[in-house]
Amino acid sequence: MIKFEHLRLLCMLISLPNLMFSQEQPKLVVGVVVSQMRFDYLSRYRAEFSDDGFNRLFREGAQFTYINHIQAPTYTAPGHAGIFTGTVPYYHGLIGNVWYDNNERKEVYCVSDNNYKTVGANNTSGQCSPSKLRTTTLGDLLKLSNNGASRVFSASLNDASAIIPGGLMADGAYWYDSQSGNFITSTYYMDYLPKWVLEFNEKSYPIKLLKDDWKLKEKYNKYSFSFPDAGLGEVDVFKEGNTNFPHAIEKLPESEKRFKILHTPFGNTLLTKFIEELVDNEKLGKSGAIDLLTISYSSTEYIGCSYGPNSIELHDTYLRMDEEISDLLDLLDKEIGKGEYLLFLTSDHGVKTNGAFLLDRKIDAGSLLPAVIEDTLRSFTRVTYGSDWLIDKVSDNHVYIDMKELKKFQLNYREFVSAVSRKMRKSFPEISSIYSRNELDGFSPIRGMDNLIMNGAHPYLSGDLFYSLRSNYIGKDHMTGTFHGSPYSYDTHVPLILIGPGIPRIIDNTPGYIVDIVPTITNAIGILAPEACIGIPLIKSYVRK
Repeated sequence: MIKFEHLRLLCMLISLPNLMFSQEQPKLVVGVVVSQMRFDYLSRYRAEFSDDGFNRLFREGAQFTYINHIQAPTYTAPGHAGIFTGTVPYYHGLIGNVWYDNNERKEVYCVSDNNYKTVGANNTSGQCSPSKLRTTTLGDLLKLSNNGASRVFSASLNDASAIIPGGLMADGAYWYDSQSGNFITSTYYMDYLPKWVLEFNEKSYPIKLLKDDWKLKEKYNKYSFSFPDAGLGEVDVFKEGNTNFPHAIEKLPESEKRFKILHTPFGNTLLTKFIEELVDNEKLGKSGAIDLLTISYSSTEYIGCSYGPNSIELHDTYLRMDEEISDLLDLLDKEIGKGEYLLFLTSDHGVKTNGAFLLDRKIDAGSLLPAVIEDTLRSFTRVTYGSDWLIDKVSDNHVYIDMKELKKFQLNYREFVSAVSRKMRKSFPEISSIYSRNELDGFSPIRGMDNLIMNGAHPYLSGDLFYSLRSNYIGKDHMTGTFHGSPYSYDTHVPLILIGPGIPRIIDNTPGYIVDIVPTITNAIGILAPEACIGIPLIKSYVRK
């Protein structure tokens, strides 16, 4: 016979999920990614933000001040995948934006897929899918939780930034095609663009938004801590002969404007306008189930890579980005209802300071090109083993060995890998760490910063050797523009802010990781996290209404 005490305990256990998730459920979850937004930008520009954009998020939400990516490379594809799968490349499979496939002997793009066609333009820009993603995402688990009642949409200026967050089961993913000036998609999602997307494209917003030159939003002296204009290492994006404001855009031909809008803050405005139409026409938040919308603003990355984090261009971009956040929040308040959506904002990676800027300030910086490593290693194998082709390819910090050539010369794999590693260490002081694929055997990814290089590798897709460079060194020209991809704090440390039903108003500096975002959201709304998720919820208690 069941005793009363046992029955009471049983009842408590049954009711526990309702106690955990008793706060009001959101109608819509919104994931906002501001590409290449380093954490320090929030404090650097905060005094100049309005009350209604980033500062509103600070006031009304939970801000986590020590969130890091836990994989290298810190690129767009693995960054977005980490945010929305809660795991690292070792599991989700996106080891870069582009990587070398040594079976097909060619480099492959993270979302390219010739099995599908472009929808919305007469070109190949839509031959894409999420097929290279090897695990499910937040959106997939949301749809699985209610047999597809939830609706999932994603949009970005960049194909990967739309496709990866949307996951494998998205109802729609849209991205901007600079050739046509249209938002497009792939037959992976649909055969025809909805009427509202066609009507949006007909309005030619890229041309209209660039009817004037790019002038500073504020008076020149307001940008004083970003002086001088035309700083060291900036790229002359608009072929003006200098990088001073204002930037000449108005007289560019329309074909140029369709592309160059990506390199201006008005690309982000274009995306916000598209989101307004998407939310309205797809009736997000009105399905009766929790819907998901992912938004990735990419112009911040194009501008950041060209001008660098200390430029007036980036300063101006973030003052305008603040307006985009304000407009987005106003839209959601109006269409969904204030307090009825759960929103998080973060970034896919940070960025290094311009090499020329660093060197001018007596900080060591430099570069080591993959082609240089490849030539050195092939020369080494020619002299040592009599073959130029034992090294198949050096691509994006990975060294690939030609296994057929190795067999032909009857070489022991482990001994050869060790010899190549020793040659790299002896020849290139720019290299920080070197790992071999052998070391992945028995390795398990960890939720932490102990080994970002191993977290970012994959047992089958990675090279036979993979390496990282010293801090402030990159694998391309370091004197013009800048880049990211490293395991260092300037690339890993990003913002995270959440607002919505039950989210406490806190500032938390406890170390946390990008893989913790998905379990924080899934825990808040009471669904399972994706199967390969290695994160944990960041919010330990929610506010009940």
